[in-house]
Amino acid sequence: MNKTDLLYMKPILFSRILLAVLGFSLSISAQAQCIIDTTVLDSFPGIYPGTPPEAVGCNFYDTDVTFVFPEDTIVDVFGVNQRLPFLSFEILEITGLPQGMDWECNLDSCFYDFRPGNPDPDTAGCVRIFGTPTIPGVYPLSVLVRAEVLFLGSSTFQNTTFDYTITVGACQFNAPCYNYTVSSNCLPATVDISNNIPSNGNAGYSYQWNLEGPNGPIYSTADENPFSQTLPDPGQYVLSYQAEIDTVGFILDSVVVDSVVCSDLLDPADLYWILFAPDGSEIVNTNANPANNSGDNLPFNLSINNLRLDTGTYELQVWDQDDVLGDQGCATNDRGSGASVFFSVPTFNTGPQQIIQGGLAVTISIRNPVQQIACSDTFEVSALPAVPDIIGDTSRICAGDFLQLSTPSTDSIQWFLDGFPIPNANDSIYEASQEGDYTVVITNRNTFCSSESIPFPLELFEVQVPSIAFDGNRTLTVASPNSAYRYDWVRQNHGVVGSGTPFMIPNSGDYTAIAVDTVTGCQSGPSATIGIILTSLADLEEVASELKLYPNPNEGQFVLSFDLLKNKDVSFVIRDALGREMLARDLGNQIGYTESALNISHLASGFYTLSLKLDELVIHKKFLKK
Repeated sequence: MNKTDLLYMKPILFSRILLAVLGFSLSISAQAQCIIDTTVLDSFPGIYPGTPPEAVGCNFYDTDVTFVFPEDTIVDVFGVNQRLPFLSFEILEITGLPQGMDWECNLDSCFYDFRPGNPDPDTAGCVRIFGTPTIPGVYPLSVLVRAEVLFLGSSTFQNTTFDYTITVGACQFNAPCYNYTVSSNCLPATVDISNNIPSNGNAGYSYQWNLEGPNGPIYSTADENPFSQTLPDPGQYVLSYQAEIDTVGFILDSVVVDSVVCSDLLDPADLYWILFAPDGSEIVNTNANPANNSGDNLPFNLSINNLRLDTGTYELQVWDQDDVLGDQGCATNDRGSGASVFFSVPTFNTGPQQIIQGGLAVTISIRNPVQQIACSDTFEVSALPAVPDIIGDTSRICAGDFLQLSTPSTDSIQWFLDGFPIPNANDSIYEASQEGDYTVVITNRNTFCSSESIPFPLELFEVQVPSIAFDGNRTLTVASPNSAYRYDWVRQNHGVVGSGTPFMIPNSGDYTAIAVDTVTGCQSGPSATIGIILTSLADLEEVASELKLYPNPNEGQFVLSFDLLKNKDVSFVIRDALGREMLARDLGNQIGYTESALNISHLASGFYTLSLKLDELVIHKKFLKK
């Protein structure tokens, strides 16, 4: 393996090493820095926990992830399995985080060192992602990591990028009366509301919802649970709510007798009372326990308190008990009658009210315990910035070139390729060199609202490297030429010396071909090199005679013979029709007649060229293997 091979191989190999042992995941905790989960230190290398919890929009998010580092990895290097030890890892950058969120490592430098000489190696580490995301969505993150590996006895560094995704849910707000969820702090947005004071199917509940927008009323309803509402305009919204709960009905708090016309002959009236329900049933009857001489202590409380009343008309009778002459009604002082007053439920007015019937005056106090609850919240949604444009001169570039893409926006900028953020691509100009769909996202620095451009597709146009062959005489050809290409022939140290296929060689030298697409102007890399020495008959006659390759054609058993007139170092090469070397042999220094058997039975049928080299003289001979 030469130095060039090693330099080419290292990036490819090292990327495979990293991809094989690292699969980055991130999580978070409420400390100033994350804390390593020591319960996983003896586990396999990896990420713990493997999946982060979903973030809730407009709420603080904070969680930790612990990662256990691999000590080494086994890699196939040119067909041999080799164990390569890791020496360190460093987290360089995490891009694509939701607006309002940040990250940090448990070490200030984010450098984890476990070289053999480190007395306290960092076998594990952690990362914290924290903050308050305000825009719901799925965010693909790009984690840039630099790892150090011991390869062929030396320390080698390699950067690689890992993709990771964090999800942010809708913004949720809680109030005593309701919970509401705003899908985004940026338009387009919706608000969904859930009632925290449900009726559960019971009567006596009533509601009123109102949603006011920056341009006036949007929604009003008396439904228990309002429908989801679209927020049409940027600005401030006011959500107001009222609930009225009337589940108890009416309560009779007190009954007080203010005046009566009933009395005993010599003593005040001994009062008792009877309360009848609307259906005629007795609710209260104190006949068995009258209040002696209570007619002289007016106003007198009848001790009918906190009595729940049904709908209808109630009858209250107040009597003076007289066991000798018979009980008297206190409204008319009649024996056996004239004791009643009436009141109805519901009443026109709650609170104390006096009822008078004849000489009986009674004050009743009725209340209707209705609970009224009100809440109000204000929230705001912002307009999206204008959709950015991507400016590019073309949608197709040649392999190895780049296209300058630009956007006129001055907001915060992030370029994406096929939906993934491009690390450090935050300027208004980006030089694109990979095939795919490019987009740019701009973010308003004040509202954190973002807009994404339409995709800018970029096609990478590659021209196939030509395969060339030499006919053994003076002609170079391109195998399976493409009619859309022009083929330029390059002679080493002389540049382009001609075009087309076949191509007649003007001079000896090392030749390559380059394919050029005639429409795009894109060109391929150089073909394989064919070295050619042109020999005249006069040159040949001075050194050799009777050059033969026979029998031609046959199935693979040939004889090469020639007669050298001078001492020459002799060697030959057999190439196929594409110019690929199939057989080479050094015959050493020769003079006189030489005969050599050639066995190419193992080769495929077809035309081949034998190039016989006699010092600086080269003789080409074409033959056919059946």
